[in-house]
Amino acid sequence: MSKSPSPRIRKVNGLIKEIVAAAVAELTDPELGFVTITGVDCSPDLRRAIVFFSPLGSEKQRKASGDALERATKRVQANVAGQVRMKFTPVIEFAVDISVENGMRITRLLSEIESQEDTEDATDDVAR
Repeated sequence: MSKSPSPRIRKVNGLIKEIVAAAVAELTDPELGFVTITGVDCSPDLRRAIVFFSPLGSEKQRKASGDALERATKRVQANVAGQVRMKFTPVIEFAVDISVENGMRITRLLSEIESQEDTEDATDDVAR
């Protein structure tokens, strides 16, 4: 989406995020693992909501978490329908939030650059 969401959509996004996070916390699927709901992006017509999540663990565990959320989609959507008064309940879709991974990668790269600069400074001091 190129433009910023309207205040109503931002409010619905926040409300759905809270409801979905609570519903996911109550799930008992052992394959779910540790998952954080990081955001929601509703379509302008409020008929679809992409729920972003950040799983913790190995790639295999992340895949298992995504599969567990897909299996629970209807239950989570029923929770949203029961708690949100709207003409239509948005269809829930889960998507992995890669921003957390990207942030960690950027932090790691910055640390490596800083470490290299420290090493170069130390070599310059020895050369003088």
